[in-house]
Amino acid sequence: QPEVTTAILNRVIAALRAHEDRICLPIYGGRRGHPIGLPRRFWPEALNLGWDASLRDVIQRHPEAIVEVPVADEAVLMDMDTPEDYAQIAARLG
Repeated sequence: QPEVTTAILNRVIAALRAHEDRICLPIYGGRRGHPIGLPRRFWPEALNLGWDASLRDVIQRHPEAIVEVPVADEAVLMDMDTPEDYAQIAARLG
């Protein structure tokens, strides 16, 4: 997540510490983003995901365990999964 700041990381970490058994997701403009605070109890499930699955699958299976962490930065919504994503972000950052 190229533009996630330490302030965002600190907010997610603080939420994870306050809700140690819950999945903590930053939210901006009503949309969930990255980074995800994933408690240890979910690690085995995440590590056993197949190649065609993602952490989104773990999150969707546990809606009762989610804590949304409001942030004031849309950087949590940006992703860099493809060469095209990289080029777009690199161009924007100059």
